[in-house]
Amino acid sequence: VPSGPVGDKPGPSDPALKSDLYTFHIMCDRSYSMLGEPIRSLNEQLRTMLSILARQPSVDAKCRISISSFSTTADTIVPLSRPSDITAMQSIESSGVTNYGRAFLHVADIIERSRVEFDQTHRLLRPVVFFLTDGAPTDDGWSHDFEALASLQNPNPPLVVFCPLCEIGQEVPQVLNGLTGIVEPIIKATTDENLASAVTDRLKSIVNSVIGTVVNGDGESFLSPD
Repeated sequence: VPSGPVGDKPGPSDPALKSDLYTFHIMCDRSYSMLGEPIRSLNEQLRTMLSILARQPSVDAKCRISISSFSTTADTIVPLSRPSDITAMQSIESSGVTNYGRAFLHVADIIERSRVEFDQTHRLLRPVVFFLTDGAPTDDGWSHDFEALASLQNPNPPLVVFCPLCEIGQEVPQVLNGLTGIVEPIIKATTDENLASAVTDRLKSIVNSVIGTVVNGDGESFLSPD
């Protein structure tokens, strides 16, 4: 309801004028174990993914994509952008260890900044974080950082989709399944022994998921990447 006097034109924050906006955040493991063909495949498939999404009118109009990578630290590769506005992507290089906590803190910051940026002009639907990793975490306390990211106490908590690129052991599934009061994580196992092929399959699944979610227009649910 407009807060100004009767007869005032509604401002940009009027809910009736806000358009829906989907935000997708792709966090990619770039640790040393990804060296060689896996990291080359990752860079190639990310560029292919962006090209496909940019050619989908409804996706390009209604969604924003960010791409980040992590190892010992986490960095933004592509800031949250309309797919067609992304004309270049710097290559991700492999190095360091698999620090989950840094990744979760990084994407939490991106989501919060996007909320502040778009809140006045868009109805932000539930963010989706795709978390691609080829290994178990090397840092202690990562589960606390994940819980802070996905907490339902946040203004717009994301759905976090775990996309293991290989067998990552039992610790991560056990910890995530034991967390309560937060968004339930989705863990997709893989039986592919070829890491580069697993990267390709995961990115193709993400493309289908993004397109399917936006086209169906349901901001409260998420299509499985399978």
